[in-house]
Amino acid sequence: MYHAHHAFFALLGKNAQTGRSAKWFGSEEEMFAFARKAAAAAPSGGPLPLVVVSAHIEQWLSLSEEEDDGYFKQPDVLAELHAAADRSVRHPAFRRRPGWPAGHNALAFAFALAGDHAAAKEQFTAVGDLVTDWPWCYLGDESTAFAEMRKVSLKYG
Repeated sequence: MYHAHHAFFALLGKNAQTGRSAKWFGSEEEMFAFARKAAAAAPSGGPLPLVVVSAHIEQWLSLSEEEDDGYFKQPDVLAELHAAADRSVRHPAFRRRPGWPAGHNALAFAFALAGDHAAAKEQFTAVGDLVTDWPWCYLGDESTAFAEMRKVSLKYG
């Protein structure tokens, strides 16, 4: 069962996961180990399984332009994105609580960059026009990036 305090723990988990990334003197291994452990222990239907999506976005950010194009398309990465969606926003226990658009935005971002237009379309449809700054800020103007990727995903998804 999801409780209001789960949103706090999801934020805490995301911050703890980010703090383990290489850019904050951690490592890729530490970041993913923490994210995967936290997601596995999280209740289904809550936001904490999405910490794995956040870890993949952090990893993508650390790559060069040549490397980042195909990152989200890798089968193991895409499988983890789908697993996170299945344990959180796609789960029957999922309820819209304060901050709920953030998870859909993160998944829409990652699925769109993966070229998984059907999965991205599902997230864009769920979130409607509720764009969040993160992670769209990594592609320039948040609203423009969201709108452009949504248009492509809705057309091809």
